Amino acid sequence: MGTLDLALSFPNAETEEEKIGALSIGLVQSYKYMLDKGYLSFKNSFFYAKTQEYWQKLLEEGKIPYREISKGEIKIDLWVPGYLDKEKVDEYVDRCKKVLNDIDKSENKRSGTIGCPVCKEEIFHFNVNVGGNINGTCQSCGFYLYTIK
Repeated sequence: MGTLDLALSFPNAETEEEKIGALSIGLVQSYKYMLDKGYLSFKNSFFYAKTQEYWQKLLEEGKIPYREISKGEIKIDLWVPGYLDKEKVDEYVDRCKKVLNDIDKSENKRSGTIGCPVCKEEIFHFNVNVGGNINGTCQSCGFYLYTIK
């Protein structure tokens, strides 16, 4: 989880509608890029909008702040999962930190099985890839962890 810092230049966009339309296209393309590159897991991708119309509606309603920083250039700082429940996000982050600490303490740090922070059963299977990315899933409750370093 983090921020998407997007700076776009619109030299041909003169009206506010044209700028918002171009910005919403940029957000759709960013979503597709993040999904293609694995920054969004398939399970989480439904939290994000896939259409230009959705992003354009949020921009027009003022729910996504943006500012014009120079003639024809707009800057947007978007907290991508900002529409999720903060308590659930914090709970998930705490569970992920616990899993990462448990992996560091485990005998085999490349792959193995540890206790799940949700259901407390010893069936959370994990693997550490060559790049240091960690993937894991609990076979009982479905809790998952995907990291990108």
